[in-house]
Amino acid sequence: MLIDYFLDLYSKTYRLEPKPISREITTMMQRYTWPGNIRQLENMIRSYVLIGTEESLAAELLSAVPVGIVPEIDLANPISLKEVTRAATRGLERDHPEGAAGEWVESPQDGQVAQYKLSIASL
Repeated sequence: MLIDYFLDLYSKTYRLEPKPISREITTMMQRYTWPGNIRQLENMIRSYVLIGTEESLAAELLSAVPVGIVPEIDLANPISLKEVTRAATRGLERDHPEGAAGEWVESPQDGQVAQYKLSIASL
């Protein structure tokens, strides 16, 4: 993993022994979109080796993650696709209550077929 590579590289370069990065911070790093690509990760790990606090890592990672966009799924435990689907459906219905039970998208005209949006929860 690149995190381990950069930790090892900068630990040797600066002759410092930083604490291992926690699982929570590692998970946050894996979910992060990395707009600065590998250089951003490298700079973040270099700063961590020099400063030595996970708080600075967490602050930088949290500042760019929009709330509610990243699904909170723990991949270490079994996942029920049914539960994920239900949670997503509930979230959509909560955010868009006008389509919760179903609605006509357009009315039929001259033999056209109308579209009806039907919620999964109403089935």
